[in-house]
Amino acid sequence: AIKAGILEIADVLVVNKADRPGVNRTVQALRMMLDLGHPASRSEFAGHHGQRLSPQAEPTNPTLSKLWIPPIVQTVASDDQGIDALIDAIAAHRQQLENSAQHATIEKRHIEIELYERLRDSLLARLLQDVPDSALSAAVERIQAREIDPQSAVREILTQV
Repeated sequence: AIKAGILEIADVLVVNKADRPGVNRTVQALRMMLDLGHPASRSEFAGHHGQRLSPQAEPTNPTLSKLWIPPIVQTVASDDQGIDALIDAIAAHRQQLENSAQHATIEKRHIEIELYERLRDSLLARLLQDVPDSALSAAVERIQAREIDPQSAVREILTQV
C-alpha cells in the first residue's frame, strides 16, 4: 500500500481480518505513516490525527485543521465485525465533504476526468476506423526493430489519416 501510493488517496483505511495476529502492528504502522505524511500533522500539530499541541495553539494555516485525516477501521468481514464502524466512517467523510467546498471541487474533477476519458476513447475509435491494420502492424514492427521510436510512429500514422 505504501509503495503504490494508496495512503495518499485513501479517504478511509480498512484493515480487514482484524482478528489475525499482527493487526495492531499494522494499524500502528498505518497511523504513523498517516501522521508523517499528512499536512495537518506538521509543525503546529502533534503528529496524532491532527490534534493541536495545545488547545490555545492556532494553526499557521487554518485550512490544515479542516483537512480530513483518513480513519483506520478494523473489520472482520467474514463475521460482519466492524462493518457498522466502516459505514459510519464513510458517512462521516461524506458529511465532511458536503460541509466543505471540497465536495463540488471533487465532483467537478471526477466529471472532467470522465468526460476526457470518454472523449479520448471516442476519438481513438474514430481515428482507428481510418487507419488500416497493416499500418499499425508495420509501425509495431518498425518500433520493435528499433527503426523508429513510438512517438515518431504516432506522427507518421496521423499524417496518413
